[in-house]
Amino acid sequence: RQNRAEVIVEQLDNLTTVPAMTRQLGDIRVSRIPLEDLPESLPDHRLDRAGIADIYAKVYELSKDAPLLLRDPLYAYMNALDQLGKGNKRAFRKAMQLARADFKQATRRQTAIETMLDQFQETYAPAEDRFDIYFDTVGRADRDLRALDPKLHEVLDQASR
Repeated sequence: RQNRAEVIVEQLDNLTTVPAMTRQLGDIRVSRIPLEDLPESLPDHRLDRAGIADIYAKVYELSKDAPLLLRDPLYAYMNALDQLGKGNKRAFRKAMQLARADFKQATRRQTAIETMLDQFQETYAPAEDRFDIYFDTVGRADRDLRALDPKLHEVLDQASR
């Protein structure tokens, strides 16, 4: 039930960033702010422990669907969220930055593996295709031998049953 790396990255990004309205060059835009940058962007925010527990549970469910290389970095995200749930904002920020760096590196490795496997799958030829010439040659040789002495091969076929 594993998902590909890009699916995990997208889902994790949706879980660990928050949409917020920002003003850029006079325009008001909606952009996503990482959770660890939220205290700087919204200094008067309050800690929502239920929301943190919900994100924690969703990251845990995401880790079940993640390839093996991405699981430890996802557990690091869960550890960071646990720190935030306890109110340790500094420890959360540091743990989240480390988790993001580890996840980015693991994603690069996983993507390279997935690309390599996709290339192998594209070039894979089933055994019957690879040995088609050999099977064709053996079949023609058998037909030629049977054509030389059909009565002998009839007797041999009956004896082999």
